Amino acid sequence: ELNQVEADAAAAQSQLSAAQGQSASLSRDIAVLDAKIKTAQLNIKAKNLLIQTLGNDITDKQNHIVDLEAHIAKGQQTLADLLRKTNETDQRSFSQILLTQSSISGFFHDIDTFQSVQEGLQSAFDTLRSDQTETETEKQNLDARRNAELDARHTIQVEQANIAADQAQQKTLLAISKGNEKSYS
Repeated sequence: ELNQVEADAAAAQSQLSAAQGQSASLSRDIAVLDAKIKTAQLNIKAKNLLIQTLGNDITDKQNHIVDLEAHIAKGQQTLADLLRKTNETDQRSFSQILLTQSSISGFFHDIDTFQSVQEGLQSAFDTLRSDQTETETEKQNLDARRNAELDARHTIQVEQANIAADQAQQKTLLAISKGNEKSYS
């Protein structure tokens, strides 16, 4: 739909150029104003479609950010659990670990458990950093989308003001044409 509107705007622009190439007359000036108004209205329609698309993108990005923040919170909880387990293991001395085991295999099992806790801790840190980086990137993209939407809304306001001015000028020209086209020429 946006492509069709842009194609219509291009066609209206070509009509405007053709009308401007004609000799000066009230009918030509009215045709030029009509083409300018139509072009501006199509540009507004295109910008509204763009704003709608940006609004959908903003919603998607906000949802993605919420998901990432939830994942970060879960990762922080996992990290806290791993740190607690690491701290518990660090509090016991080598001799305590060795003496509390009934066999050598239990001792090696505790060492393996400690090593897997350490690996889990490193993995949780890496995941947390990655999620935080992705969240920051998504927030920056969201801000960029919001700025683009604001720019599009401002452009629409400018176009609407131009349309109002052109319509006022068109009414003036129509009033003149009813009275006296030769004197205007």
